[in-house]
Amino acid sequence: MKSIEENIELKQTRQAVSELMESLEKQKQANNLLKKYLLQERQEKAQLVQMLEEAKENSWTIIEEQSYLEHCGEDGFSGNERKSRKVGHMLPAQGWSGPAASARGLEASSAEKDTCKRCAKLHVERKEAIMEFLNSESRYGEDLRIIMEEFYCPMKTTGQLTNKELAVVFSNVQELIGFNEMFTKRLQESIDQAINQGDENLLTVRIGELFLEFANMLLAFQTYFLQQSSSVNMLNTLEKKNEPMRIFLETLDIQQHMNLYSFLRAPVQRVTRYALLLNLISKTTTECHQDYAHLQHAKSCVESHLEKMDTQSKKDTTKKFLSSYTSFLRRIGLVK
Repeated sequence: MKSIEENIELKQTRQAVSELMESLEKQKQANNLLKKYLLQERQEKAQLVQMLEEAKENSWTIIEEQSYLEHCGEDGFSGNERKSRKVGHMLPAQGWSGPAASARGLEASSAEKDTCKRCAKLHVERKEAIMEFLNSESRYGEDLRIIMEEFYCPMKTTGQLTNKELAVVFSNVQELIGFNEMFTKRLQESIDQAINQGDENLLTVRIGELFLEFANMLLAFQTYFLQQSSSVNMLNTLEKKNEPMRIFLETLDIQQHMNLYSFLRAPVQRVTRYALLLNLISKTTTECHQDYAHLQHAKSCVESHLEKMDTQSKKDTTKKFLSSYTSFLRRIGLVK
């Protein structure tokens, strides 16, 4: 009886061993397949890396190509370059037409790469100029608020100056503040929208078009400038006869480095700064860009107002600041 039980147990053991061996064999086969797959995958990755390296050496990146086509045109050149240059370009569908055609194709490829690099450089410079436009507009707005909060309001509250004197000294600063706040807000929104849409280079930001929407602020600058002579003369007179005001201004200047005369020059400096910034953005914007014509128009508007203000400054020796500044702009070609 025991022998039968041993035989049954032995038979079960053999069957279990057989199943185990069969399972191990399957596992071995699976491991071999996995090794083969990994080896194949490794080879494919190596080939892919090699292809990418070759692509970097012989072709453009996707971003460069998109940027090139969108902002330089299909032929790779913009404006006068497109009119004056004809670059040979051999397409695969055209076949190979000898060493000369191949050389022309290589020259075209090199020219295209150089053009794309120039385009990428212009994008960086244009973005920097736009951000400087926003940052400097914000700083200018802060100067205007300092004029009102640190000078105008205390003088009005303490009765150091009458309403008439305040109107002469501070002119239309409050109007300029209104324009600055609206313009800065719209500019910031335009930049934020571009970034949210994935436009890291701010190519969709149209500074020229936006500036033209606020072109009326140039009239406010002109009004302010025409009253600068009266403002300065009034301040000089008041400092001589108004002791409390003189002490107040000296205290702010010494303790907080706030000189009223310097702050009152901020609007005049800002309008000349517009000319420089618009000129820089215009130079870094391709002619096929949708904002190019707007930039030219905006730049022309600022230059026209500077001419009028410069003409006025020549009639009044107290306005030497703008006269010297526009002389500088004339030397660099921004004002005729």
